[in-house]
Amino acid sequence: MKKVVALICWSLAVPFALVAQSSPGDIAIIGYNSDPDDNLAWVTFVDIPNGTNIFFEDNEWDGFSFNVGEGRLTWTNNTGSTIPSGTVITLDDLSSGTPSVSQGSFSISGAFNPANSADGVFVYVGAAGAPTSFLYAMTNGSTIANGLQSITNTGLTVGLTAVLLSNGTDIGEYDGPKTGLSPSQYLEAIAEVGCFWNEQDGTGSQTGDGTDPDLPFSTATFSLA
Repeated sequence: MKKVVALICWSLAVPFALVAQSSPGDIAIIGYNSDPDDNLAWVTFVDIPNGTNIFFEDNEWDGFSFNVGEGRLTWTNNTGSTIPSGTVITLDDLSSGTPSVSQGSFSISGAFNPANSADGVFVYVGAAGAPTSFLYAMTNGSTIANGLQSITNTGLTVGLTAVLLSNGTDIGEYDGPKTGLSPSQYLEAIAEVGCFWNEQDGTGSQTGDGTDPDLPFSTATFSLA
């Protein structure tokens, strides 16, 4: 279903400071696909130093630890340079035999395979399975509990850094402003799924059916105010 951009759907709050690659909202997921080979797109609102690891977790959080049975993706900035704020990175065909990434490198442990419904992804820094700081979470479940189990003790905020796509979304992509906003304003816009996202939920794959969104996800840079 096409989500119509409507500026009246959101209002700007007082910006908050983003200080390092260790705070909620330092990154945001702006593309999610589970049809059929799994893709993610994310934007960073801070510079990412060379050597940084960021973890994308498909397991659920119980308030103290992750459960097991799904998978984890570890992304690394191995470019030799700092990746600047505003950069969009795509992770493509993650459950296929030929996964790829637009910048950096990654490895997958377990079965990293976000589902078409009642699932989600946590993003954090620290060590594998042991976050020191949560950065973001997104779910296509009907509630946070349905898709992520819990965000207790994560520091994430529902509707800002823990975002619900429409229930059962198979593929969705942010299609809102990418120029002239501060990081906190972008986070608010990205969280307004009903205003600024294109989403589809249907039988079979919708990744190339001519109805937005299709793959590949956009890598257009965000310009930060």
